[in-house]
Amino acid sequence: MFCREVCEVALFDGREKIGGPGKFVQIDESKIGKRKYHRGHVVEGQWVFGGIEEDSRKCFIATVEDRKEETLLNLIKQWIEPGTTIISDCWKGYVNLSRHGYIHKTVNHSVEFVNEEGFHTNKIEGHWRQMKARLPTHGRKKEHYSSYLAEFKWRYIHSGEDLWKAFLKDIKKIYKFE
Repeated sequence: MFCREVCEVALFDGREKIGGPGKFVQIDESKIGKRKYHRGHVVEGQWVFGGIEEDSRKCFIATVEDRKEETLLNLIKQWIEPGTTIISDCWKGYVNLSRHGYIHKTVNHSVEFVNEEGFHTNKIEGHWRQMKARLPTHGRKKEHYSSYLAEFKWRYIHSGEDLWKAFLKDIKKIYKFE
């Protein structure tokens, strides 16, 4: 828990908006859940919403209680710069993005995985796959999901670095060690 707490605080302190004019950000929502006896329908879980910049490792992930337009739009405004080209699926919560200063491109997954303009959501879908693979398989609690996500995002941002040195650097920054 301490290590995940350090990840959460470090990410909170270093948060910045992603995207901007000329940038592409893929957004999507996903449900993290468990299946009873590993089969059948999902019986419990947590919705998460996130976005990832196409040409960088900049991203955001947030737990959400619902996927309503208002909920998702508030997070988009909080995390994505106006003028960004946002690529999403056809979820109804995204229909008014162009009214809020974003360029919106959609991919209809029931018809195609890459639209006729060449836009897709493969990077965010792959992000969800990686995230779910790294979640604890036993003993995970819904109230800890935000810390699990923080650890995943922290590791994603620092991939290619010496994680131990990056972790110690963040501890030093948070607890003001010299």
